[in-house]
Amino acid sequence: MQLLGSYQVIRENIGSFVSKTKYWTLDFTITYGGEYFVNDNEKRWERIPKLGRLYPPNTKIEYITTSVKKPIKTLYIFFNENGSKILNKYDWDHQDHIRFIDKNQLLQNRLQKIVNTSIDFGEDHFYLAQGYFYQVLNLLLTSNFSHSNEYSIQNKPVIRNKDFSTKVKHLLEENINHKITLEEIASELNISKSNLSHRYSFENGESPLVTHSKLKIERAKIYLLNGESHKSIADALGYSDVYHFSKNFKIITGKSPSAFKKEFN
Repeated sequence: MQLLGSYQVIRENIGSFVSKTKYWTLDFTITYGGEYFVNDNEKRWERIPKLGRLYPPNTKIEYITTSVKKPIKTLYIFFNENGSKILNKYDWDHQDHIRFIDKNQLLQNRLQKIVNTSIDFGEDHFYLAQGYFYQVLNLLLTSNFSHSNEYSIQNKPVIRNKDFSTKVKHLLEENINHKITLEEIASELNISKSNLSHRYSFENGESPLVTHSKLKIERAKIYLLNGESHKSIADALGYSDVYHFSKNFKIITGKSPSAFKKEFN
């Protein structure tokens, strides 16, 4: 699945208007946004704060905002499936859209990061925004069914029936686009830093931070083969600059990023 765009809207003087989605669309109201109809159905829905709404392509939405206190603040992202069927977990035969209750603002925070990345860095940081987009998808897909077309975003993604090392690797993968410390990992798992380091190293033959570096380099290989510049990859994976990215790449693989890419040209 691929993120196609994102934006934040702050509406001041508007009444009612109609919109039709071209792609999969997720919008999120930060402030109360009035009411809306979907696909000419009679049922009115409320755009309450801390609520996300997922619409399939070609969905018609009529917004009623005449009596709403302004401004209305909303975050939007839109994306395509590229053949993926993971959103089929939702009952689209009986639902025209899905609503996500986000009490702890986990969804909002990641959507805001996508928007901020697009505003601050533009297309050069596409993969950084794409990384946040995958985190959004994970929150949607691990949400808990509430009733009708409503799901609740979990406070923390549940990792079921997974051993210690897998839990650690899950955290490392979630933080692949920036640095993470042993203290942060230990805090997430509610164990001491010493226990974390010794147990993980015993089971895997390396420290969690070495595994983290290797995961970054595996992701970097994909970016290189997709034609991304060294600078954009360094930024997307949380390196301070190209020099440190290239140095780490060579330590892990035994060759420079340029030499690696040359093998596949």
